[in-house]
Amino acid sequence: MNRMYPIWSIKALYLGVIALLWLVHPSFQACVDDMIGGGHICSTLDTNEIKCWGYNNRGQLGYGDTDKRGDGANEMSDYLPEVNLGTGVLVSQIAAGDELNCVITLTSQVKCWGEGDRGQLGLGEISYIGNAAGEMGDYLSFVNLGTGVDPNLIFSGVYHTCLQTTINKVKCWGDSEYGQLGLESTQDKGDEPNEMGNYLPYVDLGSGINVTSISVCGFHSCIISGTNSVKCWGRSNQGQLGLENLANKGDGFNEMGDNLDVVNLGTGLLASQIVAGRFQSCIVTSLGLMKCWGNNSVGQLGYGDTDDRGGGSNDMGNYLPIISLGSGRNVNDLCSGGYHTCVILDNFNVKCFGYNNYGQLGYGDTNDRGDLANEMGDYLPYVNLGSGKIVFDILCGDESTSCAILNDLSLKCWGENLDGQLGNGNTGTVGNSPNEMGDYLSGINLGSGVEIASCFDSPPTTSPTGSYSPTYDPTYDPSYDPTFDPTYDPTYDPTYDPTYDPTYDPTFDPTYDPTFDPTYDPTYDPTFDPTYDPTFDPTFDPTFDPTYDPTYDPTFDPTFDPTYDPTYDPTFDPTYDPTYDPTFDPTFTPKNPASNDDNLQATIDSVGGEIVVGVIGFIIVGALGGLFYWSLKRSQAKRNSEEEIEDGNIQL
Repeated sequence: MNRMYPIWSIKALYLGVIALLWLVHPSFQACVDDMIGGGHICSTLDTNEIKCWGYNNRGQLGYGDTDKRGDGANEMSDYLPEVNLGTGVLVSQIAAGDELNCVITLTSQVKCWGEGDRGQLGLGEISYIGNAAGEMGDYLSFVNLGTGVDPNLIFSGVYHTCLQTTINKVKCWGDSEYGQLGLESTQDKGDEPNEMGNYLPYVDLGSGINVTSISVCGFHSCIISGTNSVKCWGRSNQGQLGLENLANKGDGFNEMGDNLDVVNLGTGLLASQIVAGRFQSCIVTSLGLMKCWGNNSVGQLGYGDTDDRGGGSNDMGNYLPIISLGSGRNVNDLCSGGYHTCVILDNFNVKCFGYNNYGQLGYGDTNDRGDLANEMGDYLPYVNLGSGKIVFDILCGDESTSCAILNDLSLKCWGENLDGQLGNGNTGTVGNSPNEMGDYLSGINLGSGVEIASCFDSPPTTSPTGSYSPTYDPTYDPSYDPTFDPTYDPTYDPTYDPTYDPTYDPTFDPTYDPTFDPTYDPTYDPTFDPTYDPTFDPTFDPTFDPTYDPTYDPTFDPTFDPTYDPTYDPTFDPTYDPTYDPTFDPTFTPKNPASNDDNLQATIDSVGGEIVVGVIGFIIVGALGGLFYWSLKRSQAKRNSEEEIEDGNIQL
């Protein structure tokens, strides 16, 4: 029953499929109706007319009687007439309450029928409408919403109805026992004259609050604001308002407006969708994550236990876990009924959890899911809806019924069928035994050539434009860059970083980040960075200073003067070869920076050794030369003496 008009924040692929469906089925509209009531179902057709079947005790089917439809032969298909809403009245949205229905027409007006004993029909009287002749068609009045008030979304709970307008404000009427109308009173509205129209005030939700989405079920109401925050009011006996207390809100003075706290969803989490169940509430965040709070008696919150959440201290915010729905899976859409919850995941499969007494979870048994450990996440199977079927929308009844709209625009329903609400011509329960789901489950036959008008947003003028998520995410991204969302969300990092950079510049990232210096300029950086000092400093200096000086000074002089010839001949080659190469090779190209000091010392030792050898050689050559010179002089003196003796010139 209570499925919000989603503010879609869905992957571009999802919207691409929808766009394709629009091409194939031009009748495919922009929103999905809140089709399932307490025990009846209504569907908008591609002709913008409606058909209803199931329970009819209050005339909620709108056929002027209280006869059920769909529980016997020859009651569905072409036998089931369209509901007469008046001359030229066509429907853009339907909201099925517990035992009533309301529609928004293509002319932006509202009509309601069925149970109205609390003013929930908004007709200024207590009455049942639609259970007798002369009450439908042109006899059925439009609801007076007030001057200039145009409806955008409408939802009905058990005994109250709320409307979001095109200026993003809210009006509610009907039962106010728990403050669910948000008027800081327990006085019902809409059951007496002068309570509707301009007499009915807008719900005060606080300064600067623009409502982008609303959901109503049971006895409470919730909205999402333009800042993607959540506020809830009404009954709080099981924590369904998410305010960490059990006090009702909206039934007393100074409880609404800025005094109504925002629901704490947790650090950085923004709501894109919200649904109110009978005693629970659930949101989907802008990241496709899901949280629920409120009644959890049969595991409908999906946390693997039966503990209620939202009514006590430390129940909300970061204390409230993300619901596990499978490895890597995100939520595209959801619904929450009386005591069960269903989701469409980002792979277009459905999972359901919570109460399963009538097989409403669709697993071929009556075992509850979500109330025990190891029942959620990858343990929770997909609901089998048939070979090759893609689920476009999921709906949960306020009792124990579930429905799905599939890619072939068929409507399949399962669960409780006591009143023919499954539309299969009998009252047999479906989904609680094997071989009842999948291809065994037939779509509901609504007549020859009749198709369901399925919708994925509200009338396109206000919600997609005024709402952040449908405008920024599903509209902006697929229009501007059709594959931006699949890239940005599921594979953002691998696509943006490792793929983008290697594609744009195949070695840009490895060069820029992990191996920037060696890769960007493999020679430059090793020379400039790791080898910079040993090449420029320790090598340059020993080349420029210790090698240059011994070459320029101690080698140059002994080579030029005392050992010019020995240097030119015997030392030239050793100088040209052993000195040149050690200087050109070992000194110029030291590859290991750690060995530069050793090379320097080796160079110094080598040069010093050459100097010592040169000095010793110089001394030896000088000594030999001196000895030779002295020997010559001595021999010459001896010859002179002998000549003088021979000449007799020697004086004895």
